Amino acid sequence: MNYKLLTILSLLVLLTGCASKPAMHQPSDEEIRKAAMDQYDHLMKADGSGGYHADEIEVLRTRPGSIETECFAEVRAKGYYKHPPLANPKPDEPFDETREVPLIWVEDKWLFHKDE
Repeated sequence: MNYKLLTILSLLVLLTGCASKPAMHQPSDEEIRKAAMDQYDHLMKADGSGGYHADEIEVLRTRPGSIETECFAEVRAKGYYKHPPLANPKPDEPFDETREVPLIWVEDKWLFHKDE
């Protein structure tokens, strides 16, 4: 009798734990665009005071990573690069590029995964 009760309680705990955890889904285009913008923000910080300003981001395709909680998205981004202020300033340069955006599943959403 005690084994039956213990088994039922264990099963209930397991089901409750699984039910409270948000289900992982494929990243939406909006999540991918946000991750791409975060990647450009990260590049801007790494580049000093110059910056990439992506005006358009188009999601081309996604592919799974080597583990379940990672994904890679290929995006096409258009915008301009603003050079850092120098003694001899340069004009802004337009860019139109395709890049891969790494995403990682954290708690209940997909985020840009920066390698640090």
